[in-house]
Amino acid sequence: MKTSHTLFGLMFLLSLNPLFAQSAPPTTTDVLKSLCDKVEPSQFWKKTGKTVDVCSVCPEFTSFKGEKQELSVKGIYAGDFLGAAKEEVLVILYGCEPHVAGFGGMALLRHEKSEWKRILYGTSIPYSQCIPFTRSSKLTGLLCLGSDMHFGAGGYFLDQISIDGNEIKNASVDLDGAKMNLNNASGSPQNGYCYRIAPAEMKVTGTQEHPRVSFQLSAGIEKAAKGSKEFPCSADGCQCENEEINGTTYSIGLQLANDIWVPTSASKKNLLEIKKINKLVEVKQ
Repeated sequence: MKTSHTLFGLMFLLSLNPLFAQSAPPTTTDVLKSLCDKVEPSQFWKKTGKTVDVCSVCPEFTSFKGEKQELSVKGIYAGDFLGAAKEEVLVILYGCEPHVAGFGGMALLRHEKSEWKRILYGTSIPYSQCIPFTRSSKLTGLLCLGSDMHFGAGGYFLDQISIDGNEIKNASVDLDGAKMNLNNASGSPQNGYCYRIAPAEMKVTGTQEHPRVSFQLSAGIEKAAKGSKEFPCSADGCQCENEEINGTTYSIGLQLANDIWVPTSASKKNLLEIKKINKLVEVKQ
């Protein structure tokens, strides 16, 4: 699945946490050393000529603890997540978890006595982009975008991350019922259609007093190709393999209302168009 983020999507928004004014933010290597005993260059990225540090053995707090798999850092976000008046970062991780758990996790680290220590951990999908925001409690939350793929079909996740009661929680952002998904990466047709509803990178468009975020949503749909005697396909059509389905680009805006991200009124008409495509490809049970 194509994404617009740079390598590992590392992003530091340290201005949200004034506690970092007196010390340097953690590097990827700092983060990894706080999570595992063995930090080494990735064998996967070595093949591409890039040097990227990873945990080469899964840490004890992950599902695959002790196994020789790579755990990598996809994002580091600073903030005041627990109200402890300490330097804290929430780290997005990839690896050492099964598909059912999202292939990754999130770890809250705190800077204490000149070193970074893991405070909390929870499984999640490895989000490609997150935007920090301030909740009404003055604690930091994250608005995160990610994706998942299975047998040529997949979906995009727009989630709101918070830490409450010493638990990392993620809640789906409701786009008025519209869904962001696709089947055009060699997936099976749905009701005879191939489709792709995919978001671009989020951008901050509001102010600290009136937080707003926007992103472009590309939506395309086409009839699945029919098979032939030589190359028969299912009754629904052949596999969907057109990665660049032509479609329409819609602007979607989000605003923060009572600590919940919701679509702006100007976005509702565009979301109705997305729901029309959703309905066409919805499989009746």
